[in-house]
Amino acid sequence: MKSPGAVPDGIVPIRKSPGMTSHDVVERVRRLLGVRAGHTGTLDPAASGVLPVALGEATKLSRWLSASAKRYRARVVLGVATDTLDAAGREVERAPVPSLSDADIENGCARFTGDIQQTPPMHSAVRVGGRRLYQLARRGIEVERPPRTVRIERIALVERDRDSFVIDVRCSSGTYIRALAADMARALGTVGHLAELERTEAAGFTLEQTVPPSDAETMRGAIEPLERVVRRFRHLEVPRDVLLPLSRGREPVLEDLTRLGFDGSDGQPVVLIPPEEAPLLVVGVDPQAAERRLRVLRVLRPEPAAKARS
Repeated sequence: MKSPGAVPDGIVPIRKSPGMTSHDVVERVRRLLGVRAGHTGTLDPAASGVLPVALGEATKLSRWLSASAKRYRARVVLGVATDTLDAAGREVERAPVPSLSDADIENGCARFTGDIQQTPPMHSAVRVGGRRLYQLARRGIEVERPPRTVRIERIALVERDRDSFVIDVRCSSGTYIRALAADMARALGTVGHLAELERTEAAGFTLEQTVPPSDAETMRGAIEPLERVVRRFRHLEVPRDVLLPLSRGREPVLEDLTRLGFDGSDGQPVVLIPPEEAPLLVVGVDPQAAERRLRVLRVLRPEPAAKARS
């Protein structure tokens, strides 16, 4: 068995406080737990809420965890626009706020539900022409940004007052809630910005499951181990004799996996799980192949139960 102080591979759902960057959180988790760590989708420094941090071999799943749907609680202030689209920015415009009913705001929510086109804010990490947009914005340069398709699964009005309202948003990865707030304000006949943002769900973890990044023992107790994390993905349990050759470089054969129950028609990967200690594999369609073929995208080697981390 592992020593009592060993930290398992897995995910620890952290509650990020406003003012901390996602990098700050990861560095603190890494230092307190003494393991390799990485986040699964950044939160703006001013935002709070769920920040799942991957530990050890689970960091190899970060790209897929980051792509999961997110849920937010956001306060939108009407009548004032800022250059960053949130409260951290410089005021750039004021406009009267029309008399709005609950129904007006709810209809505005409905207009932004589904697949929508969203232009990334200038103050964002998106690259245009090889440069981060925020780097250009800091120099006072504004460039054309191609709109991107994002999906808003649900927007619900939570509460409101004369000049602001709170919404609950479930959306695809890559959605800028700042941009959504500004666009909704324009649609309501005024301007606005995002005043507060809390992420309430990410990678399947909810706010109620989170812990602060302040105490090693508390964080250890909140870790979801890798063997449970992988079951959040589409997965197949496969015999060891099938899995081991793949972990050593053999190319996956679609027909072999189809017989085990894999349907890769949607292009999404699958995690192959052995019945006993052996590598776990993430297998998916090779995006660079001219014809449809599978390849091993990641090999996860959880630490054997008998070996403790130093």
